[in-house]
Amino acid sequence: MRLFKRKKYPWEEDDEDQEDEFENPADWSVRQELEKQFDNPKHDQIYEENPFANLDTSNMDLRQELKAKFDALEGDEEDDDDFDDDFSQDVDYDLYGQGFDKNFIDEMLQNKTYQRALNEYAIPNEGGYVNLANDPGKETNMGISKATYKNEDIKNLTRERANAILYKDFWNWNGINKLPPEVAGFVFDHGIRTNPQNAVKTTHRVLGIPENASIIGPETLKKLNNMDLEEFLRRYKELVRQQDQRRNGYKHFGRGWDNRTNRYHLSR
Repeated sequence: MRLFKRKKYPWEEDDEDQEDEFENPADWSVRQELEKQFDNPKHDQIYEENPFANLDTSNMDLRQELKAKFDALEGDEEDDDDFDDDFSQDVDYDLYGQGFDKNFIDEMLQNKTYQRALNEYAIPNEGGYVNLANDPGKETNMGISKATYKNEDIKNLTRERANAILYKDFWNWNGINKLPPEVAGFVFDHGIRTNPQNAVKTTHRVLGIPENASIIGPETLKKLNNMDLEEFLRRYKELVRQQDQRRNGYKHFGRGWDNRTNRYHLSR
């Protein structure tokens, strides 16, 4: 979701011939099967057994849509605060600054997968304000760099505004948010470390997809669905280490970068 037009970032390339891979017709047989499972009174047990893991379908959009519906059912039963219509009363929207309206902020705050990715990766991995001469990011705060966001007040950036920028320009970039929740977090984190386009290209390299592709679409999701996620994680970490060793600054920051990569894991 984009609220306004922005300039193209350095990591983005012109790709006029790129097919729009986001269009994917619904797989009604899968929908019907999953909805039967949602209606099962023992759905707590079904959820623990992860019925989504063995589905023979490339329609990951549908899987995530239905899983969200399933999680919402659980939330209703447990009176989960995440689904409280009045949650916005506790939100200080002014902390997000200009460019983010209430609907966008509410959507972000209720996106459980994104909030988990923030808490598992972005918030612990990206510290506060730094401006080190040897750091490739230069002036940086909570993952937001002056090199990319020239009009941002990096030093006085709020946590809320940083989260919104990461959601708009990193999480929602070219399908990273379409990835299975088990792997979306560390791919998102690699996009923060380098750039979102590189995070997507690294995903494609692991899956054997030509690197000129720049979108997480049906082909990517189908290959990922047919791959053991532990193996995907292992290969992804290996490629990240190789990339880091070629980056400027590895001599000074390599140990920290390696430790960050070592913390990549499948979210459960």
